[in-house]
Amino acid sequence: LGPEGERRTALSARISALYRAPDGVLWAGNDEEVWSVAGGRVERYPLPPDAGGYEVQAMSRAAGGGMWVSIVRAGLYLLRDGRWLQQAMLPPILPGMGDQFPTCLATDADGALWGGYIRNHIARLRQGRVTQYGPDHGVELGNVLTLYTAGGLLWAGGERGVAWLDHERFTTLHGRGGETFRGISGIARTAQGDLWLFGTEGLSRIAAAELARALRQPGYEVEYERYDAHDGLLGAASQLRPMPSLVAGDDGLLWMATANRINWIDPGRLTHNPVAPPVLVRDLAIGEQRYSPLPGLTLPEGSDSLRIDYTALSLGVPERVRFRYRLDGVDHDWQDPGTRRQAFYTNLAPGSYRFHVMAANEDGVWNPQEAQLAFTIPPTFAQSAWFKLLCALAAGGALFAAYRLHLRHVTRRLRIRLEDRADERERIARALHDTFLQSVQGLMLRVQTLLKRLPAGGEAHQLVEKILNQADDVLAEGRNQVRGLRDAGSYQHELPRLFTELGQHLREEQAADFVVIVTGQPTALDEVAAEHLYHIGREALLNAFRHSGASRIELELGYASQFVTLQVRDDGRGIDEQVLAAGERPGHWGLIGMRERGAKIGATLELRCRPGMGTVVHVVTPAATIHLHQPGPLRRWLRREAA
Repeated sequence: LGPEGERRTALSARISALYRAPDGVLWAGNDEEVWSVAGGRVERYPLPPDAGGYEVQAMSRAAGGGMWVSIVRAGLYLLRDGRWLQQAMLPPILPGMGDQFPTCLATDADGALWGGYIRNHIARLRQGRVTQYGPDHGVELGNVLTLYTAGGLLWAGGERGVAWLDHERFTTLHGRGGETFRGISGIARTAQGDLWLFGTEGLSRIAAAELARALRQPGYEVEYERYDAHDGLLGAASQLRPMPSLVAGDDGLLWMATANRINWIDPGRLTHNPVAPPVLVRDLAIGEQRYSPLPGLTLPEGSDSLRIDYTALSLGVPERVRFRYRLDGVDHDWQDPGTRRQAFYTNLAPGSYRFHVMAANEDGVWNPQEAQLAFTIPPTFAQSAWFKLLCALAAGGALFAAYRLHLRHVTRRLRIRLEDRADERERIARALHDTFLQSVQGLMLRVQTLLKRLPAGGEAHQLVEKILNQADDVLAEGRNQVRGLRDAGSYQHELPRLFTELGQHLREEQAADFVVIVTGQPTALDEVAAEHLYHIGREALLNAFRHSGASRIELELGYASQFVTLQVRDDGRGIDEQVLAAGERPGHWGLIGMRERGAKIGATLELRCRPGMGTVVHVVTPAATIHLHQPGPLRRWLRREAA
């Protein structure tokens, strides 16, 4: 076409490839020759003999003069000064396929030649050096159909999308709604910066602002305009030859080649539809039953799956009207169904709902006036609050019955264990009374016989009498232990008194000052825990009086809200370091017994000692295990139930 639109005939032959060089020369090729047209002069260059019969696939100018020519099956050639030179620098992309050839060619501003191949491969030839790009470099286009350079960027189009080269790696371009721009065999960029793509889905326009954002943010889904048969563009972009399928003319027009026609569009004279389409809800369907969108719509009980039909009125291109909808209480945000005019919902619970839908025309102008449909789904009896309440009561009754059964079972097992424990305590008490205490009593009788034979007032008589008094105390303590086995004693409020009496008794064996110190407000203690604490203190006092050689011994009993403390300290010789490190004295069980009793009530026991500086036994018992807690009403009721 000439400047005024008149048709001119430059060549009359079958053509498989066309290329317009930057200097304005038109190049064409087929299966016999390549020729150039400059003004009215035509020059012909027959194909080399080893490439005869194969069609020219693509052409591109060569740096330093000449023309790169890709010939089907024959490979890549350089035509310079009328001579053909086969380029052997591009190795086969796939092993075993030596007949591969570039499907498209492009020369960048640096003079490097780019070639696109099948199966996700692109090669670059610069100053005799070849660099290959494949899937590891982001090439995921399938068969590469076109290459295009503009603005310092290299663009590649293929059967699976479009990508651009970004720092030695190709980045895929994504469109709104997951659009991949499939089958792109033509790429052009206008003076305004808009990017145009011609593929199997039609002609796509990406505005300059959207393109700039995609280049800054890889992965961004660009907004685009699509032109297809609804706009008068008949046919799809060629996927084989001739390539490329889209070129820009000097006058700014874009020319597109399909299988059987040529189309053009003027990017500077695009018109847009400013009228937003009105939208309405047509009906609501449950299965085959349809309901009109009337106010106060009530659906049958138990309805959980439905379909809502809606539409919009557009006289431009109604096939491109887009929608978005939202169901209050179900959708957290607007849903984008594209051009679909139905919304589907399943597993809806009983309740009141409101459906919103909006529409936009073919140019993306949204109507702010949305259409709405309110409807109610009544509950069935099984979905009602009364049914749920009955189920909750039934479940509660079943749990209570199970609890009563479990409580009876636990009570029976506990009673058996208590009876076994009581029997064992009685057996031990009988054994102590019938054996140990009787033996001690017998020994005391023999010692009394010995006492009667000693002279009264003598030193030996006084010593034996003192021994008998101590034996009486041992016998009394043994009887107390037997009584404790048969009947629980009282340690709850008596710890200070018991420790005082014990200290006074021990002073008769070892002359040492003894003091009992009580801090805090004494409270009732758990009987079992208080008994363990008493025996720990008793063992500590026995060790202090008998082994420390101290002149002063103190026992401090502290009551607090969170714990009860017991501390026994003396100024004696201390404990041997080896015994302190081992935690016990070989053949003795006092320290071991103290730790065992402390573990039973959750107490921590600490021994601090330095030779010549005395010993400190520090016991801390948590209140949760030693304080006596009064049971609450529920616990008292459970105890009565257990009884």
